[in-house]
Amino acid sequence: MEATRIPYPKALPEDHGNVLCRFTNDNQILLLNADSGSLALLDHRAGVSTSFLGPEVSHSPYAMSHCNKTEIACLSRTGDITIYDIRQGKPLFDGVIEIDELSNSSKPKIQKCGNCLSVSGVHGGVNVYELQGESCVEIFRHTGHQIDNNRDNLLVTDHLWLDHIDDNFIISCAINGSINCWQFLANK
Repeated sequence: MEATRIPYPKALPEDHGNVLCRFTNDNQILLLNADSGSLALLDHRAGVSTSFLGPEVSHSPYAMSHCNKTEIACLSRTGDITIYDIRQGKPLFDGVIEIDELSNSSKPKIQKCGNCLSVSGVHGGVNVYELQGESCVEIFRHTGHQIDNNRDNLLVTDHLWLDHIDDNFIISCAINGSINCWQFLANK
């Protein structure tokens, strides 16, 4: 087996810093500089990299999560969020969401379904936001997982939209292994 060396794009520092990786398919990998928010897509077939523009102001650390098959979200510790279309390398949304400040150990999970965005892994629940222009407005917060001994909601580690079952249907799991299936009703 032969290894292929692909040079890091200029968007990432020479020392590579704190880099997070996500495979998008068998041939491509996304690299996020968690210190600056710079994002690069590497394609080993072509031996080239594409650098996406990073944020103008760094609010490290950054986290990265797949929203769906073609979109990736980068979230800063202060709630700055950018959603990229990885096929085009362009931001689809750039705004701010209200979240508890991320720590270096936070591993938020971000999902997108239609015009809604959901975030877990930040606190004891799942926040659902509606994308409105350049802002995200919280429309629902699920806090239905068991409460721990400190009377805090358990950390929700992951969630997934199951819109193919019904509108606004989400499954979530918490750090204690509990699973909730729930549906929120949006104001109409």
